[in-house]
Amino acid sequence: MNQDSVVDTEAKCFVGSREVSCPGEEQLSKTEQQTEPWDLRILPAGFMPDRRNDLVFISLLAGVIIVTFVVAVLKIKIFGKTLTEYIRPIWPFILGAVLIVVSQYLIGLPYSETLPYFLKITQVLWVLMVALSLIKLNKEENFNLGNAFFLGVMYSVIIHGLKVSIRYFFYQKTLLYVADRFIYGSLIVMLVVTVLGSLFIFLKKKGIE
Repeated sequence: MNQDSVVDTEAKCFVGSREVSCPGEEQLSKTEQQTEPWDLRILPAGFMPDRRNDLVFISLLAGVIIVTFVVAVLKIKIFGKTLTEYIRPIWPFILGAVLIVVSQYLIGLPYSETLPYFLKITQVLWVLMVALSLIKLNKEENFNLGNAFFLGVMYSVIIHGLKVSIRYFFYQKTLLYVADRFIYGSLIVMLVVTVLGSLFIFLKKKGIE
């Protein structure tokens, strides 16, 4: 064997005389691009073990469903209203928010390259659903900041509970990731209901609706 020979360990691919990315590198590049939207937003990386735990996640999800069912069936009042009294006037907006979330995963993520602004638009739309719900409920005489707060909790569970469930079951995300996204999304919802709720109630008291 000639000792002066040099082995080129870096694979190169060509189309004619033009160098192009090899198939494996192109696939890796696409995978890296797809993982970009999945970064943590608010929790530090070492906040909790970054792994999946079906028992814990399913138990939490089942707990939320059971509590909601009990509150609805027993007609427990929260800040003077039952769950039905919250939902009945605004159910079209709740349905709209659910459809918007589903569209993010059926349309927004798969077609992010061809529809680059779709996800941003859907973010604005679910905020709009929350705002319209506040406007609708604020027309009732006994609506107060406590009601606005619970509306925020309700929408946090509906919107971001659905989002993290999709990401956990269909995108194989970890508990750390879904906890991070649920907290982050819920903070946005609570900020919206606090600011807009306070504004709408103030305007109502001043006789400006």
